Amino acid sequence: CPTRKFLNPWRLAKIIDVDYLIEDVVAKEKLLDLEKIKCSATKLIVAVCSQTTGKVQLIDTRSCTTPLLEVCRAAMAVPVFYNRAIKIDGEPFIDCGTVLPFPLMHVLERGVTDVLVLATRPASFKEQQPSVAMQILFNRCVGQPHLAQAYAQRHYNSRIMRELSLGHIPAPSG
Repeated sequence: CPTRKFLNPWRLAKIIDVDYLIEDVVAKEKLLDLEKIKCSATKLIVAVCSQTTGKVQLIDTRSCTTPLLEVCRAAMAVPVFYNRAIKIDGEPFIDCGTVLPFPLMHVLERGVTDVLVLATRPASFKEQQPSVAMQILFNRCVGQPHLAQAYAQRHYNSRIMRELSLGHIPAPSG
């Protein structure tokens, strides 16, 4: 979506315009067939992060009362770059990547046995702890203590998930 309507670093209140992406691109220009997704034999599970608790939650889009596009909007609501959290069933959520780039352990705990992880970085990559400046900026923009703590631990959680996905540590039993 290489357009200033979506990504504009000079629009400080909403650098990433998720609303444009959902309402114009997905709902009109590149129409997403919501009925096919609902009727699919494969469940669509969307990872989001509770803005209140800082915990990752997997949303089963079939059992959720919030419309699918709103769940997708929440999954793209990156703090600092987008101006708000999105409510799913009454609770505010943001992009899961804020605290955990990929929630592999959460998926495995749900009993999923076949997982394909497509790495976008080399196996040797190690996520670094956010700088003090980034943590201060994040804390001021978000203002949620539990979320700030989770963000500060993002690098550690990311390393664990990477080690798990590469088979360097065993998957949980069960």
